[in-house]
Amino acid sequence: MTGDQFLSRCELLDQMVIEALREALLRETLIKLGVDQQDIIALKSLKLLVRILNLATIAAQAHLRILEDATEILRREVEARAQGLTVTDLPLLHHLHELRIMRGHKTETSRKGKMSDALAAMGVDQLSTAPGWGFALDALYDGVASELEVGCSILRRALGRQS
Repeated sequence: MTGDQFLSRCELLDQMVIEALREALLRETLIKLGVDQQDIIALKSLKLLVRILNLATIAAQAHLRILEDATEILRREVEARAQGLTVTDLPLLHHLHELRIMRGHKTETSRKGKMSDALAAMGVDQLSTAPGWGFALDALYDGVASELEVGCSILRRALGRQS
């Protein structure tokens, strides 16, 4: 597998995972939890999902009920953000999205650095891709699956269900 084929697979995975997130539903969920619409107006699907997961993590850690205690959860989230703390970030999904964007911008000078950063996030040394990109693709699939499972686990805990 070549580097371009790897980026093509990244694009397909991004379409199935990130682009499939329904931005309107995520935004509506945050608004129902009490988040000011203006605070999230510029956010797209992935960042909206991260915000929901941050609220859910705060709820689960403090044994708060995500719906009933939303005001307190939001207060704690504001404090955490003011201190520069992010509870959940889903870094590999962000890198996946960057790789998808990178595929369409082949002349970009920072492409090599972004590729290197994304591979490092997967635990892959770029030199190991010289014979082919299959290992990097496997690492990406495994990492994305793991991050999605973490997100599901966070939501189950926040909703009082077993993880």
